[in-house]
Amino acid sequence: MNDTQNNHACTHGSAFVRRTALVLFCLVVTTSFVWPYRAHAARLFTSGFETNDLLNTEWSGLIGSAPIIVTSPVHSGNYALQVTISSTFKEGVIRYLPTNLTSGSLFLREYIRVASYNTNSSQESVNVGRSSGGLRDWDLEMTSTGVLALTNVANSGTVTSSIALALNTWYRIEVRQLLSTSVGQLELLINGASQGALTGINTLNGVNMNSFEFGDNNDSGNESLYYDDIAINDDSGTFQNSWPGAGNVALVRPAFNDSVAWAPSPASNTNAVNLQAYR
Repeated sequence: MNDTQNNHACTHGSAFVRRTALVLFCLVVTTSFVWPYRAHAARLFTSGFETNDLLNTEWSGLIGSAPIIVTSPVHSGNYALQVTISSTFKEGVIRYLPTNLTSGSLFLREYIRVASYNTNSSQESVNVGRSSGGLRDWDLEMTSTGVLALTNVANSGTVTSSIALALNTWYRIEVRQLLSTSVGQLELLINGASQGALTGINTLNGVNMNSFEFGDNNDSGNESLYYDDIAINDDSGTFQNSWPGAGNVALVRPAFNDSVAWAPSPASNTNAVNLQAYR
């Protein structure tokens, strides 16, 4: 090989080295490392009544005469809640939120089974969204024929279901509340189908949202309902931050120790704790 060929080979070799170095450099500068993230569930509350106890568990309080936990019928698991309402009985359970809310969205899911309709002409309460001062933000009521009515208390706007709940049938009921004094929204779903929505409204009749009630604390009719597999979400997390959708609630207990104990957090009250979930 002469000097000219030698120089040419060196030039080619240098170019190859430069190209290889450039490729390696591009690989280095364009490859990034993705750090693991903590996935935060927006699930505020879950209950399938599987602890078989209303006084020392996840529930914040009772309405009137204590409702009872039954083993049949159930939507899933071993237990459900039975609420029986009459002219002399008010029954239900209450769940407080971790803090009083004035913004964001809340999503409620419950499974309801109607054992008997209201025997008078008034609508009977199924759920109430209530403020810390005791004023109602919204009501979910049922007529004597099984039709649901979701009412925004501040302006009496109402979504009336196109579906009437048949007796002895489980239905998935969901309510969405966008919290606002001016651009709020309320929406009702039955088995995943929207029954209508109210928009551009004040959904904070009582200034904030503080608790959910299951049962009846106001009316004077007669009806019997079962509740099961309840879930409450907000929209703050990276998952479970919208409609809960279909689901069953199970209480998992270790085989070596099946004792269950609940402690208020903070210790001075019975508010829920928003636990972080990871995946």
